[in-house]
Amino acid sequence: MISNEIDPLSTFSLSGRVAIVTGASSGLGNRFVRALHAAGASVVLAARRADRIEVLSRQLDRTLAIPTDVTVQSDIEHLVASTLERYGHVDVLVNNAGVTGVISAEDEPMEHFRSVLEVNLMAKFALTQLVGRSMISRPAIINHFDLTNE
Repeated sequence: MISNEIDPLSTFSLSGRVAIVTGASSGLGNRFVRALHAAGASVVLAARRADRIEVLSRQLDRTLAIPTDVTVQSDIEHLVASTLERYGHVDVLVNNAGVTGVISAEDEPMEHFRSVLEVNLMAKFALTQLVGRSMISRPAIINHFDLTNE
């Protein structure tokens, strides 16, 4: 075994760290979950599609699936409270949940634009604010905006 002093990969270990990933049910969210887990983190999976995050959670140890609509304040409060109850802290937040739709600005209905802002901006801020209050040492927040409609 290589000691930490000469093992360059030890710097990237997330053992003992806790991460929340929104939009964890598919695409890059699913990949964020797997990468964080492979690095040693305990990962909380948050998404509206409960069936998908529950299947993923059963495949990986050190995970917790919490069905969450990030635009619903009580859902994000439940997400953070459940994470803190189970793990005691949060070290990493991956704000990955988002919606897209390729609509030209002149054709986009105002209600659609408002709903995109609610998920892609307001919800990210609300969850970051809530989680940020419980982050203590070396926190990491990743705000991912996928404009490719993946």
